[in-house]
Amino acid sequence: MIGVTEVAARTPQHRLRNLDAIRACSILAVVFGHWLVLVVRVVPAAGGGVQEVWGNNALPELTGLWLVSWLFQVMPLFFLVGGIVSPGSLGKTRARGGTVAQWLASRYFRLMSPATVLVALTGVGAFIATLAGVNPDLISQSVWAVVMPLWFLVIYLIAVLTTPWLTQALAQFKWRPIGALILLISLGDALRLTFGNERLAYLNYLFVYLLFYSLGVAWNLAIFRPRPGLAWLIIGASLGLLLLATGPGPYPTLMVDFAGQGLNNTAPPSLALALLGTGQIASAWLVSPHLQKLLERRPRLWFAVVQVNRVTLTLFLWHMVAAVFGVYLLKALNALPTWVVGGPFGSVDWWLGRLRWLAVLIPILAFLVLIFYRVEAWYLPPLRLLLPERHPLGWVAIGFASCVTGMAWLALSDKSGPMGMPLGAFAFMMGGFAFMYLLATGLLIVPRKAPTT
Repeated sequence: MIGVTEVAARTPQHRLRNLDAIRACSILAVVFGHWLVLVVRVVPAAGGGVQEVWGNNALPELTGLWLVSWLFQVMPLFFLVGGIVSPGSLGKTRARGGTVAQWLASRYFRLMSPATVLVALTGVGAFIATLAGVNPDLISQSVWAVVMPLWFLVIYLIAVLTTPWLTQALAQFKWRPIGALILLISLGDALRLTFGNERLAYLNYLFVYLLFYSLGVAWNLAIFRPRPGLAWLIIGASLGLLLLATGPGPYPTLMVDFAGQGLNNTAPPSLALALLGTGQIASAWLVSPHLQKLLERRPRLWFAVVQVNRVTLTLFLWHMVAAVFGVYLLKALNALPTWVVGGPFGSVDWWLGRLRWLAVLIPILAFLVLIFYRVEAWYLPPLRLLLPERHPLGWVAIGFASCVTGMAWLALSDKSGPMGMPLGAFAFMMGGFAFMYLLATGLLIVPRKAPTT
């Protein structure tokens, strides 16, 4: 492992360290946010016998912490950073003689290799637990906790797929595509609020996060480059409208979802979440120059940012596995104390218990990261991918569609099978990854000639 000095020396001057820092802080907020609101209760097993553990969410008891949820709801920043860096990455591939299809396939493997390993191992583990006679409901609950974060990759993959055309549209039409997304978000919420049916706003899963991604692309193209005064105006307007929407308006103040919440801001995403994200993005624009200078002056801080960015996806995918392992380990050791079960929510003792809970999970996640970070590091450069000469984008789109279908099915389904998850969803993910690998290595269809580098 290289040291602080070498990391600083290897970093090119043009590196946007501020974006790496935003991504690193965002992933840590997601990990610790999920862990902090997870509580566990111990119940007698059906028919008596050994006690079982069931996961719960503390948010219904902590609704007074709505402002904290505004700070920990950082998904807009993930999509912002993705939108900023993707056009540049695509441009480099094209400049070296690569194609859009090769770039998309390469991004697919960068994102989906870690996710496929997670789902495969989860399915195998759940199948072994089923054979061992573990309560199927307990298996399903554990699997759901592990695969729940995959919803993010579903939307993110779709956003990545739009990059070439979204970049072209923004370059040609400037702010009009972003205005169209805002109108579509508003229409979805108007229908949901008017008829009381959240399904009418399901397309907001795409439109809201594509708005944040589009703002990132606009940032890259120098379309979104507000002066400080305008940035402060955007922040103030977003915050003011958000307070109106969640105060006298119809939206809840919490920016995270939990079961039984009714109308919420994330499932599906709401106009209130769009306002929050817009304010966060304007704030990111304001602090970015200062953050860049800070990281250039502080090599140790930059070293820490680099290390987190090396394992960002691994942290995201495996942090709930660490939580599940932590609960079962403590239960097996008969050491599942009241600070995990919950107690009086929101009290000083409860929050101190949260810190001890984090002290259990952090080393477990660190161990998992040490095992699986190499999967995230595995990379197929775009120019080495041997895609078919005819209709390469169509073939790549099939792989994307299979994977998106499988992950969406896993994340949204409340049904399970012997593997703790729908077998069809598992097959879509595994089959889609195998298809893409065979396609990209020229083993499925006669490949096009690889461009010389």
